[in-house]
Amino acid sequence: LKILDKTLEARGVQVFIGSEHGLDQIESCSIIAYPVRTTEYLWARIGVIGPKRMDYQKVVPLVMSTGKVLTRLLRQEIETTQ
Repeated sequence: LKILDKTLEARGVQVFIGSEHGLDQIESCSIIAYPVRTTEYLWARIGVIGPKRMDYQKVVPLVMSTGKVLTRLLRQEIETTQ
């Protein structure tokens, strides 16, 4: 949760490699996170926790595209209910 809290103000993907995230317990891991938001609210954050040597070329675009799809679906749902 501490890591995901760092993405509160982010507008796109956040990548924390190794000790950059500040959590000693998982300093051998990296975290890739994306905020799912509308104009007014931050609804969710999605992320992947994996080894420092993960395949960033695959994982970063996957997290980004999943976050963008969820954001678009959320916005469409809000528009149809208003």
